[in-house]
Parts: sequence; structure tokens; C-alpha cells
Amino acid sequence: MPAIESDNVVSVSVNGQVYSRWESVSITSETQNIVRTITLTVTFDQPEGFKKFTKTFAPGAHVQVSIGDTLVATGYVSKTPVSASADSTSATVECDSRTVDLVDCSVAPSGQDIKSLAANSDWGGHMPGAEFWPVPANTAITWRHEKIGTIIAQAIAPYGIRLRIGNDPDGNVKTALDTYKDFDISAEKSPFDLIKDLVQEYDLWAFDDEYGDLLICEKGDSSALGYLAFGVQNGIQGNVLTESADFDGSRLYSAYEVKGQVSGSQGKSGKSLMTGSGKIGSGDLTVTGRYRYKLSKDTKQMDDAACKKKADGDVNHEKALFKKATYSVQGWRKADGSLWKINEYVKVLDSRIFDDTVDMIVTRVVYSLSGSGTTTELEVVPPDGMKQDKNSTGKQENKTKTTWSKKKLPDGGIALVDQEGKTVIV
Repeated sequence: MPAIESDNVVSVSVNGQVYSRWESVSITSETQNIVRTITLTVTFDQPEGFKKFTKTFAPGAHVQVSIGDTLVATGYVSKTPVSASADSTSATVECDSRTVDLVDCSVAPSGQDIKSLAANSDWGGHMPGAEFWPVPANTAITWRHEKIGTIIAQAIAPYGIRLRIGNDPDGNVKTALDTYKDFDISAEKSPFDLIKDLVQEYDLWAFDDEYGDLLICEKGDSSALGYLAFGVQNGIQGNVLTESADFDGSRLYSAYEVKGQVSGSQGKSGKSLMTGSGKIGSGDLTVTGRYRYKLSKDTKQMDDAACKKKADGDVNHEKALFKKATYSVQGWRKADGSLWKINEYVKVLDSRIFDDTVDMIVTRVVYSLSGSGTTTELEVVPPDGMKQDKNSTGKQENKTKTTWSKKKLPDGGIALVDQEGKTVIV
């Protein structure tokens, strides 16, 4: 394995111990989920080392994962699958950020003391200098004329998680969180169900941050603009290793119609037309080229103007989603030295598949370490293509399985190479 610079070494702090010798690493965050996932693999030749490791990384153990000096995740070990051969035993550690409890668990029963419930969950610290919503004193599942921010904070606080106010250049996040609302949630529902209902109503986004708190923000952060270039583009040195794009036209239509509910009528509708043709890369591609009609119905109260607005939004969303692409780059950092992150704007310079420079938003980031070194996979989409998924479960199931074998040394020992390029004996 190539030597890894010190600022890119993945270290995991667990129960006061720090581990940094991993054979493979995968850290994933997505805009549609509030839980980031971490998968780490290591191999042992001696059973003593393996037993100690699995006891340390037992399910439920508190972990904080850093790349160099930068914290990237705070959460819990979810499981530790193992595989073995005659020569070695491989252990995989799978972790979820602290917000996993907001997805897996139900809302806490009403009338309980939040500080007591969160006594063993509020750990790892919180983002220094960030703005947080006040933590309520007691739990609730029914709210009357209460601020949305308080409703969310009250649902997540029993799990030791605070509501952080994120990217808000136009003040829309604070305006939404300050809005008063009546709200009820069934006792078996999860805090994520509540979050999804309230956040999507105001076209805001919810993610977990590096400390495992819940971050509410607007779509797209332009304060840390990066770029993706395939080859030398407009004098900019390329950083892309691979690219892929489906250009799936199955969801594109020549006409969209939306029907909504209006009191005392049979419904209103709005139509929007799309030309159905355009240029992709250096050649012409007819996206529809024929009559394709799409009707959608909305249960909300909507007049003609609202229906027309939604139909136009559907057109823009599908046209933007058509341009979704995935890039891989060497390393985990942008040109300015900061790590790639979701919900950040990026300029895509790729004349192979796009005519012009395209402003995109990063919707998925996967940091990977393997035998070939460090890479980052980035899923990007134009801003209109980033839309709330009403069917999101809040987390991505971790299904990574890796089997490793070790080469014996002449003296009978086993050689491992850590992330700093040093050979060790296990």
C-alpha cells in the first residue's frame, strides 16, 4: 500500500485508545441521509490481538473518526463482522454516526426529563462556535403553537443530539425554525419521521455534522467552492481519475401536468412544456423527440398558480437530474486543503460530457482507502436536481464485506503495512 501523508491518516478514538493502522477504509455521507457510515478493516495473525480488538470495538462502543487532525464522524460501532482463514483473521468495524438513534428509535414518551435521558448519549462535544437551538427541559409528542425549532430539538435531545443551525445566507432556516406550528406524532414514529415532515415542508435539508449533531441548512453551500476537471480544462489542471453518468431519459417528458385540491371544486391544474431536445457533450441527443405526457396529483390545497409552479419545478428537476454524474479523484482533499463535503457547490469542467462549465452540488461523498491509496467518490448534480426524497429512510445500510489474506515472511511472521507506509508484525 502506498505511504499515506500524516494529514490523511485515518485514526479512530475509542474508549481512550487511538487506532490508525487500517487496511481498508470507507466513510460515506449523503444529502438524503442524516447518518454517515464508516467501515474499517484490519487483519490479525495472532488470536490474542484479534480478541483484544473485538472487545474494544464491541457494538455500542463510542468512536470518533478523524482524517489527519480533522474530525469527520462521531458515533457508535454498529457491528463487527469477522472472517477467518488458516493463516489469519479479518475484522471489519462498521460504525454509524450518533444520529442513527434518530432513525432506529422511536420518539421518547412525553413528560420525561431530557437531561436524565441523554446522560449517556451526550458525549464527544459539539461544533465549536456553531449556533445551536436551545435544549428543552422535557420530552413531548404533541405540540400546540410551538416553534418548529423547539419541536425538532425536543424530539432529538433525549438521544444526546442538539439542533445546529447551518448554512443560512438568506435567513430562511431561522425563519422556518421560528415558525409556530401545531404538530402531533404517533408514539411509534421515529424522530427522523418528524424531522422529515417538518424540514421538507420548508425545502430545507437535514444532515449530521462531524460531532453527530443534527444540522439544518439550505441547499448548496457556496462558501467553499471546489472544482472537478477532467484533463486540462481552460488552463486548470485536471484532478479527475474516472467519471460516469447514466443520462437516463426515462423520467423526461414532453409535458408535465400537476393537479391539486381546491376546496369546493374538482381540482385545479397547471401544465408545463419541455422542448425535449438539447446538446450533451459534443453531439446532439434528442431527449424525448416524441409526445410523453406525465400527470401527478398532489393532496395539498393548490390553485392554478401553485400547480403551474410545481409543474415547472418538476421539469427543472428532471432536466437537472438527467445531468447527474459521479467522479472519483485522488486523495480526500480539495485544492485548498479542505476535505470534500456534501452540499457544497463545485464547478465541473468536463468537455467530454458537458458543453460548458457546470455548477453542481455534491450530494454524496465516499472517502476510500485501499491497496491503491486514497480516493474520493463524488456524486454531483445541478442545483435543481437536488430534491428531497420523501421515501428516504435516513440512513444507508452498510453492506461492505472484505476478505483479506496475508503473506508470510521468511521467518514465519506476517507483514502488514500501515497507512504511513511502515511495515509492522502482527
